[in-house]
Order: sequence, then C-alpha cells, then structure tokens
Amino acid sequence: MGNLSDNDIDQAAEPYNLEPLPKGRYLAKLVDSELKINSKNTGLVLRGVWEVLDSEFAKRKLFSNFNVKHTDKKAERIGLGMLSSCSKACGKPSIPDDSSELHNIPHIVAVKVVDGQGRYGAKNEITGFYPAKANAAPPLAEDDVPFVKFPAGENVFD
Repeated sequence: MGNLSDNDIDQAAEPYNLEPLPKGRYLAKLVDSELKINSKNTGLVLRGVWEVLDSEFAKRKLFSNFNVKHTDKKAERIGLGMLSSCSKACGKPSIPDDSSELHNIPHIVAVKVVDGQGRYGAKNEITGFYPAKANAAPPLAEDDVPFVKFPAGENVFD
C-alpha cells in the first residue's frame, strides 16, 4: 500500500485526458525525435513526438514513427516520404542530416483516429504534414491519404 497522505488533493494537477484527439488538422511542433532499431530488428525507425500548439488540445502529445531504413524497401519508401513531407512542412527543402533541425518549427499535422486492437484503445495517427501558413493545408477529405495510396486489400508491409 502506498502512503499518499503528503499529497494535497486541492493542489493536484488537472486530470490528463488520454482519449485520442478528434480527426482533424492541428498546429503542432516536433519536440523530440530519436533514431532506434525497430522491434523486429529489420531496420531503423525515427520516433517523433509532436506537441499541439493551439485549440483546446494545446500541449497534448502526438506520436509517429518513420521507417528510414528497412529490409522492406516499400516500407522504407513510405517512411522516407512521410519524413520528407514533414521536412517540407517545416520549411526544409529536403530531409536534414539531423532530425533536431525539425524541432520546434510550427506546422500543421493531419490526424486521424485508429480503432484499438486487443487490449489497446483507439489512438491517433498522423497522416500528413503541411506548412503553418494561412490556407496552406487543403481541406481534409474523408479518405485523405496524402502519401501513397495502395489498392484496397494490399498490405504495404508484405
């Protein structure tokens, strides 16, 4: 049993909402990134953390991974395409040598909600990146897929 008597409930932090953000576009900035070997040891993934900057969701975090090196060249191409889109949204003409060059640059992220699987609940997925200029992001369509669109039923990681 843990002793919580030293905590002043009246001074406690606001409860944190773990529900996914609604589908939409949000002004955000990349606040952290790390290059890691993926879980199956088949490549390198750049893990990114974004912080929402506006709306009632300000300060909420979003997460996305980019396959930057992979034994499956299709997965690598998709990951590098997403990273290139993020780089361009941050005003970089190409993917920088160091991901920290993308940190703290406001840009628009398109977000969708992905249904949960098994014991995990629904989560957000970043589906696109756009410059943070007025009207720079096109309207969000129901089937918005800003990168590569594959025929229905095709698994891009096989």
